[in-house]
Amino acid sequence: MMDIGSFMSTQLSILQHTVNMALLNMANSSQAAAATAMIQNLTQTQAITQAPHPFLGIHLDIKI
Repeated sequence: MMDIGSFMSTQLSILQHTVNMALLNMANSSQAAAATAMIQNLTQTQAITQAPHPFLGIHLDIKI
């Protein structure tokens, strides 16, 4: 027969495992969201602040 201490210990272990998994899933989700936001900000910033080429359209090299 199982005593109450052993039963409670098993239940506590299962609860701790469940809480740990939930915390890991939440951390993973927030890291993924942060990474997505960083990538979106990077692409927007590069599109806005991309410097023009210093020689583009000024010089034309032709060999005949």
